[in-house]
Amino acid sequence: MVRADEDFFLEGEEVAPEATIKITGAGEFKSSEIDGKEAFRKLTIPVQLANTDKRLWTINETSRKSMVKAIGKETQAWVNKNVKVKVNEQNVMGTMRKVIFFVEEVK
Repeated sequence: MVRADEDFFLEGEEVAPEATIKITGAGEFKSSEIDGKEAFRKLTIPVQLANTDKRLWTINETSRKSMVKAIGKETQAWVNKNVKVKVNEQNVMGTMRKVIFFVEEVK
């Protein structure tokens, strides 16, 4: 089953400036198109927030690379790991948005 409601995706406004979230699944790469052409691929993984809400986190490229260095290439190994994230205000395609960044694995 695929959820299509937008509130299922993790947004920067839902996360404290620094927070810990739990990765609950290996995730998958999803493609986005602009004008009918593949524009980029993003890794989307299921996570659980401190309040036990579950969301899908679409990881930005900076965070994905940092997570690969810190935890490893295989996302299956990320499952059940707690990670510290931070939220920064950033220009995304001309709009200032709160963006979630990976900081470190919490052991």
